[in-house]
Amino acid sequence: METKIYTNGKFAGEKKGWMLNIPSGQKNVHMVLGNSVDGRHGWNGEVRGMTVHGRVLNTEEIQLSYKNWLSGNPSKCETGKAMLFCLDFAHSTDNSMVVQPWNEQILQIPSCMVVLQPTILRVKLNQLSFNRLFLSDVFLNILGFMPLGIFFCLSLKQTTPLSQTNALLCTVMFCLLLSLTIEISQAWIPSRTSSYIDVLCNTLGGWLGSMLANSNPLLRTSATQ
Repeated sequence: METKIYTNGKFAGEKKGWMLNIPSGQKNVHMVLGNSVDGRHGWNGEVRGMTVHGRVLNTEEIQLSYKNWLSGNPSKCETGKAMLFCLDFAHSTDNSMVVQPWNEQILQIPSCMVVLQPTILRVKLNQLSFNRLFLSDVFLNILGFMPLGIFFCLSLKQTTPLSQTNALLCTVMFCLLLSLTIEISQAWIPSRTSSYIDVLCNTLGGWLGSMLANSNPLLRTSATQ
């Protein structure tokens, strides 16, 4: 089995081993367009509609289907009886859509995107790319928690009888738990990634901030005053 890609009605490439499986015998089936089920692989573009056919179309039929979309009549049945249904987002309402050719409002559109399969704190090491974007994200995650580490550690030293070492440990633990809470919650937010690497970087930033609070004479003086 192979999947062929057409752009503007013209063949653009193919990928062997790729196919779309639609479960049979199920009352409700979820379909995600423009993203993956875990919400982490967004596509920057506009989805105008979709047609589903009961068989593989040939090149001529695909070109004809493309012309029908351009003419504003995507459900025009000129490809035999191959088309099962057509989703035309241009004629959809706020929460439902007329599925042609049945002319029934059976497709429910959610008011906001939801993540169907949340992925919590899982990043495959072989998929990491140590590029500029990744290094920038690491730097920002470390830098973003450093002020928190500084002020939280100074606050503990001012308001509690904790030693410097215990204040540092409490600060690191607080930053770890806070970052863990944030990252776990992001598993249910589309376009956000729940990553243990962010937890490590945030915790490192909190530790560096608390170390700075304990070692910098100016900060120690301001905390004492």
